[in-house]
Amino acid sequence: MAFNWRSAGEVVAVVSVVISVVFVGYELRAGRSIAINESFAEGSGVAVDLGEYLSGNSEVWLKGCSGEELSIEEEFKYLQLLGAWDAWNFARWQRSRTGISLASPDRWVKTAALNMYRHEGFKKYWRIHQSLQANENAIVGDPPTSGYGYDVEVQYREYSDNDLPKMYSVSACGK
Repeated sequence: MAFNWRSAGEVVAVVSVVISVVFVGYELRAGRSIAINESFAEGSGVAVDLGEYLSGNSEVWLKGCSGEELSIEEEFKYLQLLGAWDAWNFARWQRSRTGISLASPDRWVKTAALNMYRHEGFKKYWRIHQSLQANENAIVGDPPTSGYGYDVEVQYREYSDNDLPKMYSVSACGK
């Protein structure tokens, strides 16, 4: 019986493909782990920066959250602060949705919705900010129609419909 080179070649090819698939799977897993660790380190730095930014402007931040009357300058600053907070919260929501973060995306949606529910000023300016982000042609104050902003609005309505007590715990606005 003669040695069949063709069959041997096919076996070698199949084994090579299996080894390649295992290697690619290992590399993907290692890459995801690296991405999670880098995301955590980056997110921690951003959280510290955001905390310093809000603390440095705490008078305007707390006044805006509570719904007190803001001067033109304060309103401009509050929208900048809110935009920074929302970018931070949105980034965590996005990382959660893509699997880079281990937290549930609902955590970030609920954070924004609870702040809207607890703080009238936060709600007012968050909606202005979201409408400008969602569509340059939107009427200012219109709620978003999809994505993160939409999810927050849906969660906010659920809190409002169930008339939750406006509990005092840690929130973006300090109460």
